[in-house]
Amino acid sequence: MDNYRRKINIISIDGKNILKICLATLVVYFLVNLIFKWKFDQVITAFRIYYLVGMIIFSILSKQVFHLYNHNKYNY
Repeated sequence: MDNYRRKINIISIDGKNILKICLATLVVYFLVNLIFKWKFDQVITAFRIYYLVGMIIFSILSKQVFHLYNHNKYNY
């Protein structure tokens, strides 16, 4: 049973990993900005805005999901 719990602890995502995920999404966002910097079309700016909003929503949802997972981890 202890070995099983250890595997769950490795799989589960804590706050530090969530910070790493947020930083990685920010880095990807800035890379996308650098790639499309020379194009200032409305489509590109809309794509950038939707991408940023989508990443923020995804990070919030993943925090909630992993918080619920960590809360209910040992209740099987």
